[in-house]
Amino acid sequence: MSKTPYQDLQSVDILSAHISGLQHSINKIEEILGMKKQSAANHPLNPVTDQEDPAARYRIYEGSIRNWLASPAPIVYRNGEEVPASEYVIQPAYGVITFHESQAPSDTITVDMEHIIAADQFSDSLPGLSPVLHFPSYWRTHCLNCAALATNVLIAANLFDAFPFPVTETTTYDAIAINVDTTSAAGTSARLGIYKDNGANFPGELLLDAGEVPTDAAGLQSTAIDLTLERGLYWLVRNSDDGPQISGINRENAISLGMDDSFVGAAAAAYRATYSYGALPASYPSSGTPLFRSSYASVWMRRA
Repeated sequence: MSKTPYQDLQSVDILSAHISGLQHSINKIEEILGMKKQSAANHPLNPVTDQEDPAARYRIYEGSIRNWLASPAPIVYRNGEEVPASEYVIQPAYGVITFHESQAPSDTITVDMEHIIAADQFSDSLPGLSPVLHFPSYWRTHCLNCAALATNVLIAANLFDAFPFPVTETTTYDAIAINVDTTSAAGTSARLGIYKDNGANFPGELLLDAGEVPTDAAGLQSTAIDLTLERGLYWLVRNSDDGPQISGINRENAISLGMDDSFVGAAAAAYRATYSYGALPASYPSSGTPLFRSSYASVWMRRA
């Protein structure tokens, strides 16, 4: 577990007790969250030169990255050469180094260090968003276990399906697709997109209308996107103007929405609304209801 190495300030510092109290509060929050860290090499430090006395300039150097860790100890360099620790005082929490003597204005000061980043272990353990592996250049859909695909899953025109797509870390995607096993009539297509969750495990606001892909040609039908999603729940959607048969996920491999009161058949794994084919609406239709099927005609996302 990583946390910022704050140190209590001395009584000679203005409002030292107040600042120290805030630091202790921040450390408590960091302990709860379990902050993550990252390494930075050759991070440039900028001199503070706004002092009236020229002799005081080029002594204090600060980085654009703050919240360094004290262990392992940061290593300071001057013009590419390591600086002896006896030449400066370092405050890792604040990302600041104070030299005992002024440095030459032409000197380049850098540091190698580890620092706290805006990510935490607590969020990784939140219910419903446990870590999901997704390797670059590979495709993923609404499955928990994609060990076996369903093929030739028949769909019909004007059926607007939405599939849950949890994102467990900030991720960039470069394509969205379906895989056509058996083609539909000439000139037909499917429209793909992404919706945000409305906070109640239901697709809400439109995030991306990715446009159309053909369904009158077999194989992977994809369209390029450039989309970065933050951690959260999203919904992949598909609508078509005819009835192709496409690859998808069997119900036992799909992310479940739950079982209805009948306790008969399988749990739902998507929402479906009847919606005339065309541009995607700004919000997913409230008429959408849970979809119970033995297999689902899935939408796929490729990680950049």
